[in-house]
Amino acid sequence: MNSRHWFTNCVGELETDLTAHELLRVLLDIEASFGRTRDLSRAGYQDRVLDLDILYYGSLSLNEPGLVIPHPRISERLFVLSPLAEIAPDWRGSGDRTALQMEQGLLDRLRSSQVPLQEIIRHEW
Repeated sequence: MNSRHWFTNCVGELETDLTAHELLRVLLDIEASFGRTRDLSRAGYQDRVLDLDILYYGSLSLNEPGLVIPHPRISERLFVLSPLAEIAPDWRGSGDRTALQMEQGLLDRLRSSQVPLQEIIRHEW
């Protein structure tokens, strides 16, 4: 299930001395401070006040309960790939394709109806 509500999405880059697990704990604390609650009894998508994800953490590849890096659905989400390609078009993360190439690949799949329509509206703040 996807959200029926509009939301704002952005991508940022930061430098930190925190480990990936420590960074995740900080992000979860920030979400909670904005009122995000997690209903662990419900599976799947849940609307939320704030959602902070770690897309990449350098070249780290990690697959543990509660933390998967790179984020497993980057290549499926235009609302992630478009801002990522805008700030770091040549970023390769842990794969062979750049952020811009991943965005173009998803746009091609959208145009050919291989994946469900994803509407994004770009807006300058």
